[in-house]
Amino acid sequence: MPSRTRTSSSIGAVPMAVLFSLITLAFGLIALWCAGAGQWVLAAASAALAAWMSTIAWAALRKTRA
Repeated sequence: MPSRTRTSSSIGAVPMAVLFSLITLAFGLIALWCAGAGQWVLAAASAALAAWMSTIAWAALRKTRA
Protein backbone atom coordinates (compact mmCIF):
# COMPACT_ATOMS: atom_id res chain seq x y z
CA MET A 1 0.00 0.00 0.00
CA PRO A 2 1.61 3.30 -1.06
CA SER A 3 2.02 5.91 1.64
CA ARG A 4 0.75 9.38 0.96
CA THR A 5 3.38 11.73 2.27
CA ARG A 6 3.87 15.35 1.48
CA THR A 7 7.01 16.61 -0.12
CA SER A 8 9.09 18.90 2.05
CA SER A 9 8.91 21.74 -0.49
CA SER A 10 5.13 22.16 -0.24
CA ILE A 11 4.72 21.96 3.53
CA GLY A 12 5.50 25.59 4.37
CA ALA A 13 4.60 27.28 1.08
CA VAL A 14 1.35 28.94 2.16
CA PRO A 15 2.62 30.30 5.50
CA MET A 16 5.70 31.68 3.75
CA ALA A 17 3.57 33.44 1.12
CA VAL A 18 1.41 34.96 3.87
CA LEU A 19 4.47 36.02 5.87
CA PHE A 20 6.15 37.72 2.91
CA SER A 21 2.88 39.42 1.94
CA LEU A 22 2.48 40.84 5.45
CA ILE A 23 6.08 42.07 5.48
CA THR A 24 5.49 43.71 2.09
CA LEU A 25 2.38 45.44 3.44
CA ALA A 26 4.26 46.62 6.52
CA PHE A 27 7.07 48.14 4.47
CA GLY A 28 4.52 49.82 2.21
CA LEU A 29 2.74 51.36 5.19
CA ILE A 30 6.05 52.52 6.65
CA ALA A 31 6.88 54.15 3.32
CA LEU A 32 3.55 56.01 3.32
CA TRP A 33 3.96 57.07 6.93
CA CYS A 34 7.49 58.36 6.33
CA ALA A 35 6.42 60.22 3.19
CA GLY A 36 3.62 61.88 5.13
CA ALA A 37 6.13 63.01 7.74
CA GLY A 38 8.48 64.41 5.11
CA GLN A 39 11.18 61.78 5.67
CA TRP A 40 11.80 61.14 1.98
CA VAL A 41 14.98 59.10 2.36
CA LEU A 42 13.27 56.65 4.72
CA ALA A 43 10.18 56.59 2.50
CA ALA A 44 12.27 55.71 -0.55
CA ALA A 45 14.18 53.02 1.37
CA SER A 46 11.00 51.39 2.69
CA ALA A 47 9.35 51.57 -0.71
CA ALA A 48 12.39 49.81 -2.21
CA LEU A 49 12.21 47.13 0.49
CA ALA A 50 8.47 46.72 -0.14
CA ALA A 51 9.10 46.28 -3.86
CA TRP A 52 11.82 43.70 -3.18
CA MET A 53 9.68 41.80 -0.67
CA SER A 54 6.77 41.78 -3.13
CA THR A 55 8.89 39.80 -5.58
CA ILE A 56 9.67 37.27 -2.85
CA ALA A 57 5.99 37.09 -1.87
CA TRP A 58 5.01 36.55 -5.51
CA ALA A 59 7.57 33.77 -5.89
CA ALA A 60 6.29 32.09 -2.70
CA LEU A 61 2.72 32.39 -3.97
CA ARG A 62 3.65 30.80 -7.28
CA LYS A 63 5.19 27.85 -5.42
CA THR A 64 1.83 27.18 -3.72
CA ARG A 65 0.19 26.79 -7.12
CA ALA A 66 2.83 24.53 -8.63
